[in-house]
Amino acid sequence: MKNKFLLWAASALFVITGCTTDVIVDEKPVTVNGRKITLTASMPNEASQTRLSLEQEAGTKNITVKWKAGDVVQFFFKQDATLVAGTPVTLAETDITMEGKKAAFSLEVPTEIDEQSAFTVYSLHGAEASVNGGKINANVSPVGFKPISELTDVPVAGKVEVAAGASAGDVPLAHLGVLHCLTIRNSAEAEWVVTPALDFVNAEDAWFYRPDVAGIPYYDLVGETVEFLPGTPLSPSAVTVPAGGSLQLVQWVMPNTNITPEIWLTAQLTGDINVVSSNSKPARSTALVKGRAYHLYALWEGTSLNFTDDTFTPPLAIDELTLSGDLIHAADGSGFIGVVYSKGDGKVYYNAAQTSGTWVGETDFGTGSEARVAVDRSDHPHVVFKTADNKIAYLRHNGTAWSSPVYIESNDAGACSKPDIDVDAGGNAHITYTDTRGQNGNYTDHPDIMYAVNSSGGFVKTVIHNGYYESYGGADAGADYFNKGSYISVDGVGNYYIIAHHYGFWKWMSGTDRTYSIAITTNSATGSSSVSSADLYDLYDLEFNGTEVVALYKDYTANRTATIEVSAATALFTNPQDIVTAVTPHGLSGTSSATLVAGLAASNLFTKYNTMENTESGVTVKTGTRVAAVNIGTDFFSVYTDNADSKIKILKIIIPL
Repeated sequence: MKNKFLLWAASALFVITGCTTDVIVDEKPVTVNGRKITLTASMPNEASQTRLSLEQEAGTKNITVKWKAGDVVQFFFKQDATLVAGTPVTLAETDITMEGKKAAFSLEVPTEIDEQSAFTVYSLHGAEASVNGGKINANVSPVGFKPISELTDVPVAGKVEVAAGASAGDVPLAHLGVLHCLTIRNSAEAEWVVTPALDFVNAEDAWFYRPDVAGIPYYDLVGETVEFLPGTPLSPSAVTVPAGGSLQLVQWVMPNTNITPEIWLTAQLTGDINVVSSNSKPARSTALVKGRAYHLYALWEGTSLNFTDDTFTPPLAIDELTLSGDLIHAADGSGFIGVVYSKGDGKVYYNAAQTSGTWVGETDFGTGSEARVAVDRSDHPHVVFKTADNKIAYLRHNGTAWSSPVYIESNDAGACSKPDIDVDAGGNAHITYTDTRGQNGNYTDHPDIMYAVNSSGGFVKTVIHNGYYESYGGADAGADYFNKGSYISVDGVGNYYIIAHHYGFWKWMSGTDRTYSIAITTNSATGSSSVSSADLYDLYDLEFNGTEVVALYKDYTANRTATIEVSAATALFTNPQDIVTAVTPHGLSGTSSATLVAGLAASNLFTKYNTMENTESGVTVKTGTRVAAVNIGTDFFSVYTDNADSKIKILKIIIPL
């Protein structure tokens, strides 16, 4: 015998407001004729806010989903090991009432189901599905972006346990996915024909199920799991954004448990031309929630594509960003510049300027000074600084949060200071610093140059240079002083390079001997600059440019850069490039084909790009702050604190053609 079910289904509202997300709720009261079983279907939340075909609600950002003629609802019946598909029900115009908010349709129970025993009814709308091997497999492949009016199906599913002889029950329908809602404004003079998509900035796991080499994603309504089965993925269609106008697009996807990573907006144009947004959306802190909508905005300006807010204001360029603070150091990553700075309160802070036109957000590391920052190959910043109690604090960001500080202490109750840091390809931190009592045993101890690396877990410390004064009796004495700190760089295969200022002193009955130089130490070699009896040396920075390690230092009266070359056990400076302008260099950054030096010419900002030297006569750098050189790809920047307003600013270097 066939029982006819009469299903009443109310619509609801799918709300999308900015970056906020709202829960979807469906309310679908269901009545059964024959056995007079009444079923009620509703979404589990506090507000009626969802429906099943999309349109914009005037005057709001809400997107409503209504029943419409032609909507198809599939039903599946399970009783013990029996699982059969019912006859799909197609809504007619006469089945829909209350302006699309309610629909009624009849349903027959298959003859394979014993109506005198309990059974389960599964319902599905908006996705193709079939019964196979005890599973109800629903195709949950993502839908490409399309105009809101063309997304006719938003998949929802539910089930109800029908007890033998029962007269009522509830069907708790749930959304199987989320909506990416993308509104594109085209400010160009010509219409824009494009196939948009969201993609990872880095190689990450997808945050929603999508076809891959294993096949098409299918969701089993019975087991509530996803598996990949053979099939042909859908090809997204191009859309046309009118010149000077906007177009609202939606994409349905079924999220997995992965957190949405940093993403680009990609656009395929006619002729297989691909455009990638100039900026990105940062990673979310939580995974997407089914039944919610996530709103994005983008602006096409004819040659560039950018994520924006809902005002479609073009993002600031990275060199338009400013930040209150006194710069200490800066380092570059892929698409950002990390800065460490102070604010006159004795604390160390971190922030990062992004090419997306925003700052990441300030992190307060607490009391400290002499901060340095390095960025690893995963774009995670590492920071070191001197604490108030003369230790070296080290922190690392793992992409989600900062680690707790790890402290490097003096070997023998001394004081640590002047840290510098670099990171190898494995993400291990290599730190050099000064310890006033790193090595004992001499007549009078003086500051030692230290090296610490955490490749084995905790930091392992090594004395690189032992500072001391030793009296040998009578007038005879000798000393090695390393009082100007040190800098470190790590090459592509993990070799470290350390430079330090060295002052050697010897005296005897008839005379004295003084020698000054820049000492070079690697894990396999030692060497030095030229040697003089007068202190004509200083050191400023050390950088691996992807091919070579380049030092920035003073040799006699010349400030210069030079490459460190290692031959057997000997390290030496080669290919020196002098700075002609009278300056105080602060830092350098480089690639295999270009080098930028940044510093001060008197109190003005100075830069040298390869051989081109430039003094910014209109830019006065705040006294007591540092200038940094960084590069993002082929773009070079100097970072400084402007004396005029005490803001950290970024100056893009104009590279001559």
